[in-house]
Amino acid sequence: MLKENESFYRRLHFLGDLFLTIVALYLSLYLCSQNQIVESGFIRELLLFVLPIWSFFFLTDLKTYKYRQIPLTRMFANLLNPFLKSTTLLLFALFAANSLNESLRVIALFAGIDLLALAVLRGGIKFFLKVKYHNGNHLSNILIVGTGSLAIDFIQKVKENRDWR
Repeated sequence: MLKENESFYRRLHFLGDLFLTIVALYLSLYLCSQNQIVESGFIRELLLFVLPIWSFFFLTDLKTYKYRQIPLTRMFANLLNPFLKSTTLLLFALFAANSLNESLRVIALFAGIDLLALAVLRGGIKFFLKVKYHNGNHLSNILIVGTGSLAIDFIQKVKENRDWR
C-alpha cells in the first residue's frame, strides 16, 4: 500500500514538474516575443523537443523525487542532474535542427525560469512535509504482541494522544 501511494505521488509530482516546464517555456517565449525574436513555427518545434526530453530524463532518474531524510542541498543536487542532462540534449537537438541561432536567448531564459520554478516547488514540498511531520502526521508502525488488557489499554492511549504518533 505504501509503495503504491509513493508511486502515485511520484507520478503526480512528475506531472506537476511537466506542467511547470510548459509554463516556463511559454513564459520565456512570451517574454522574448515582445522583442519579435520568436516565430510561431519555432514555438511548436521547441515544444516538440522539450516535452519528450524532459519526460525521459525526469522519469528515469529515481533520485529526483526523493525527499525523506535528505537535506535540501542534496535534494537540489538530485534535481540538477536530470535538468542539466535534458538542457544539454535540448541544445544538441536544436543545434542539429539548425534552430539554435535564433533560440539561444529563449533557451537561456527558459532554463533559468524552469530551474527556479522546479527548485521552488521542491522547496515547498520539503517545507510542507517537514511541517506535517512536526505536527504528528507521519507514519509510525508498531507491533503489539498479545491481546490482553494491557495491549488494549495501550492502543486506547495511543488513539487518545495523537501527538505520540
